[in-house]
Amino acid sequence: MIMWLHGAVLDVTCPLDFSRFPFDTQTCYLIITPWQSSMKQIQLQPMQHGPTVDNNYLPNSNVSEWKIEEIQFSLESYRSQFSVAYQYIKVSIRIKRQPLYFVIMVLVPFFMLSWLACLIFTIGDTGDRLAVALSLILSMTMYVVIVSSNAPRSMRTVPLLGESWSILCRYTTF
Repeated sequence: MIMWLHGAVLDVTCPLDFSRFPFDTQTCYLIITPWQSSMKQIQLQPMQHGPTVDNNYLPNSNVSEWKIEEIQFSLESYRSQFSVAYQYIKVSIRIKRQPLYFVIMVLVPFFMLSWLACLIFTIGDTGDRLAVALSLILSMTMYVVIVSSNAPRSMRTVPLLGESWSILCRYTTF
């Protein structure tokens, strides 16, 4: 038996779901296989203690936006169309966003503006109501500019926060 330890730094792209931003959890899958070697030539064996993460490659946990929650792997095999058996290792990495920054900088102002939007209707039918409403719409516009620069961009899903914001804007302007 020959043991070959091979280190590598991999850049991996995973499809992400931001619908629960900033309370989202993402799972990324990696498949590692020796494509040119069958099971007769190379047999993969998992490590006894399971996968480990070298903390030297992780950013400072106090500053990082993400936290690694779980790493799992499984050893699997398949047969090609020519009945040749191959092995591969399937790695699953689950990460969770640290939401504190987004709660303070995004959600708290959102709820404050929502509360102020409801208070507009308690003001009498004077010119003050119009002035407060216009100031609120201006504040909401500035808020959208700030949030859009910090929020993740996705073409597949709209975060719940974005849907709530759209409803609030419609409610305030009409």
